[in-house]
Amino acid sequence: KVEVPKLPNYSLLTKVELIDSLKAILENDVESIKEEVEIIKQSFYKRSKAEIEESKKNFIEAGGDPTEFRPERDELEDLMKTLLNEYRSKKAAHTAALEKEKEQNLLDKQHILMQMKVLSESSDDVSTHINEFRNLQQKWKSIGQVPAQHSTDMWKQYNLNQEAFWDLIKINNELREYDFKKNLESKTLLCEA
Repeated sequence: KVEVPKLPNYSLLTKVELIDSLKAILENDVESIKEEVEIIKQSFYKRSKAEIEESKKNFIEAGGDPTEFRPERDELEDLMKTLLNEYRSKKAAHTAALEKEKEQNLLDKQHILMQMKVLSESSDDVSTHINEFRNLQQKWKSIGQVPAQHSTDMWKQYNLNQEAFWDLIKINNELREYDFKKNLESKTLLCEA
């Protein structure tokens, strides 16, 4: 069982500590910090809202008109927004890199499909291509995901190419057995004569 590291109780931290925490985790892999960023953000804005409510309460108790209350500008909130924008930029860059990798995977798999098709349509002895075909299957499995819109079609083509190749091998083996049987019959006839 994999132990998931326990997150700190961010609700107990001050806004400055929350900002420091966010700065620190932004150094990590963007995928691994998604949940933590959200918790820090929620804790920060919950604390900000509580501070604004307290200021408004004090303003009204001091005789101020509730409709004229304007919260003071919070430089910490500006810093939080800057850090959250940095996170979003890193996340967008990460997503773009993943999409680029999926596009390359698509090209690699299409190339393998073409090679499989050539082997399954080959007119020479297909049994000599079994290892090559198996290597193509291994390469296929080692390549990561493709864009979702191509996934189903790629699997259909892959399975069709596999079936065609292995059907060809089966037919080839049946023909070979038939030849052996015919040769044996003709040799048996020759020996009896």
